[in-house]
Amino acid sequence: MFNWNQCILNILWVMISVLLIIGFSCPMFTFSHFYFLNDTFSLAKGVFHLAQQGEYILFILLFTFSLLMPVIKMLMLFYTINASTIFNHIQQQRLDKLATMSKWFMLSLS
Repeated sequence: MFNWNQCILNILWVMISVLLIIGFSCPMFTFSHFYFLNDTFSLAKGVFHLAQQGEYILFILLFTFSLLMPVIKMLMLFYTINASTIFNHIQQQRLDKLATMSKWFMLSLS
């Protein structure tokens, strides 16, 4: 039997994933040196630039909370949407973990 709710959730998940990738790769900030030299960074490029500059603690923190955790959250959400079991205790635990991760993710952005 075809499940329309699951299909709609998967379509929304794909749309959110595309927006997440766009958010990682689009220019986010620009540094101006003098009046004619500009460096434009995306979130991913800026995080990896920190590693190149030797700022490893900042790199680890920003990579974990700005890049890695959203990807893990999206994968957990995809797994929860497509789990073959009917909503039960295990899926409730997965959703609780997602909620906890979301709180940490939002804390890192403030």
